[in-house]
Amino acid sequence: FSFVFLLASLRNTRMMNRTFLLCFTLLFALAIARNPLDKYGILYVNEIVANIDTFTVQIEDSFVEDNTLTIDIIEEWSGNGINTEGIFLINGDAEVFDYFLVHPPTTFPGELYANGGIHADKPNENFFSFLVEDNTGDTSISGLLTVDGGVFVEDGTFTIAAGSGETTVRDARFNANGGIAVNDDAFTVNPEGDVYIDSTLHILQDVILGDSTTEDFFVRRIKTDHQDGGDTIISAQDGVSTGGNLWIVPGYENDCTTGCRDGSIFVGSVNNDNVRVKRPQVSADGSMTTFQGQTSPNGEGGDIKIFPGDSIEGGDGGDLIVIPGLSGNGNHGSIYFGTNEDGLSDFDLTIGRPSLVSGAGGDTFFKGQSTQNGDAGDLNILSGQGPNGSALRLIPGDANGDYTLEEQGDIILGNPDSADLSIVRSESNVSAGPTFFVGQESTGEEGGDVFLAAGSAHGNGNGGNLYLAPGSNPESPGQSGVPAGDIFIGDLVENLVLTRQPRDGGGLDTYIVGQNGTSSQGGDIFLTAGSGGTFGGTVSLRGGSELLDTDDYDFAYPIGGDVIVESGTGAVDGGDILLTSNIGGSVLIETDDINAGSIFINAGSGSTLGDVQIGDTSAGVLIADANLVIENSYLEIQEGAERIIFRADPTNILEYNGKTILRSVSDYPVPVVPSDRIEVDDDLEFSLTALRMAQLQNSLEILVNALSQCQHGLF
Repeated sequence: FSFVFLLASLRNTRMMNRTFLLCFTLLFALAIARNPLDKYGILYVNEIVANIDTFTVQIEDSFVEDNTLTIDIIEEWSGNGINTEGIFLINGDAEVFDYFLVHPPTTFPGELYANGGIHADKPNENFFSFLVEDNTGDTSISGLLTVDGGVFVEDGTFTIAAGSGETTVRDARFNANGGIAVNDDAFTVNPEGDVYIDSTLHILQDVILGDSTTEDFFVRRIKTDHQDGGDTIISAQDGVSTGGNLWIVPGYENDCTTGCRDGSIFVGSVNNDNVRVKRPQVSADGSMTTFQGQTSPNGEGGDIKIFPGDSIEGGDGGDLIVIPGLSGNGNHGSIYFGTNEDGLSDFDLTIGRPSLVSGAGGDTFFKGQSTQNGDAGDLNILSGQGPNGSALRLIPGDANGDYTLEEQGDIILGNPDSADLSIVRSESNVSAGPTFFVGQESTGEEGGDVFLAAGSAHGNGNGGNLYLAPGSNPESPGQSGVPAGDIFIGDLVENLVLTRQPRDGGGLDTYIVGQNGTSSQGGDIFLTAGSGGTFGGTVSLRGGSELLDTDDYDFAYPIGGDVIVESGTGAVDGGDILLTSNIGGSVLIETDDINAGSIFINAGSGSTLGDVQIGDTSAGVLIADANLVIENSYLEIQEGAERIIFRADPTNILEYNGKTILRSVSDYPVPVVPSDRIEVDDDLEFSLTALRMAQLQNSLEILVNALSQCQHGLF
């Protein structure tokens, strides 16, 4: 074992010369007295001068070369050791009771006990190149420490094993103020405390950074001048069947009453740099990556929250972007919620926002991809596929969230802009399938209503229109031979009522209007009953009736509404109204059979009156069991050029071909002549017969006087 000190100071040269001379004299005397037969004594030598050619002096096995004295052996002969001015030699040990100053390189083949500490080299700003402090054993080395035979300090408090170099510092501090270098810098520590390891670092217990102070600590790598930085891998323990878990645990509060909050796990630096957390690339199929919240065997499972950064000032909050895996062949990945594991997949899954304790809830948007230079991306919401297609539900918010009979929120389609909005199905390559809008069904009570309402105008504008348009051929709309689809209303088993919702007060008008034509004629309206195998259906036009149950409508009047069939107006002539039956069918116009009303056929009024015509090829007109009343007009019978007119006019009651044949009626009562039989036995003298003849003569005279007003006499 050798221990080398390199000292540069020569300030005590004279004192060292005297000490060296004394030691040399003592050691030389002991060297020549090595044989017990030799005579022991003291040799005083003032100066030893070496040969000029070899610079060495040899006295038996002792050599003096330059300033180095080599002595083969020092033996004591009294058994009490050897004392020489503060140096005590006994049994091969040397004890120095004063400062032991060494200037040239010195080798100690045995152990060195420096109970007062070791100071090497001149202090430089209160620091020695080699320092072993007294009592504590704290060691500071600013240069290179070479140990060949091991180091043992104070009963093993500090040891360095020979050969292996195994170092032990027991119950004391190891100060390597000049740094540590092991095995050609395989392990180094610089004076600033930086540790460098050129191989694998094995830590068998916990790694604790820092102390109880709240300072920041970093586990990081040194910056490189290369183009690409190297990878850094933190890996858990591999196992034969199951790999070990990797835990990253933030700090927890352990003694808190108010405002308590556990620590967070941060990824990235405080700079506004982009950070990616991803798995390395693999040549085969990629495996699944799972982020799972905390599981509880007894309580509720832990939540997972993923939210982007906030903007403390006036900036925008960060976006949350979830990107599926992309594929070069266009088969990109999907974003799934839930799991497909056996026994865990058939559960209801809710994707929503957390509830608020107070205040209005914020809006939630699902938005397709926008672009500045092409077609914007579609937004598709698909329900599950299987042997039976699943339902797609759009459910508005419920009042109080208890799903009772309170009012629910609305389902709003489109944005506030006044652009057109189309709700359509995807195009089909074959015959398109039907589309159903169905109201709510009930298992025990009435079914729910369905309202299709156009938009209201809250200002001075008109309300929006409601269009029900059947499908057509978009390549040739409205062309002959390309019919449009039909609009069907109702089902196959129940009667259908098309009506408006009741209103407090008077009911408002309802119009069914055909299509207007800007350059040609308007479109027709056909009200056609259904066809049947035996009888066709009936078309009934009925005015509104009085409310039968007037408990809630005390102001209702017992008067039915009118039925008005009116043709369109025109700049020249109005349109016609045609009531036509087919194949022997009748046209019946009648009133109620309880309280009969009147039937009015009016040809209109104006500068030129219209005509009321009943058939042109009719077999006849029959008025049965009823009176024919012509009010404020006349009855004209025509056949060819012949005309007979009946008027309620005293000056022209009956007119034939333009000539009045009856006018001004006088009141001439005509006595009734008895018509009973006169028996012969009762009128043997013909007195009753003569009376009866006189009565006939009187009545005939009265009748002739009445008919004498006619120009033709008796007609």
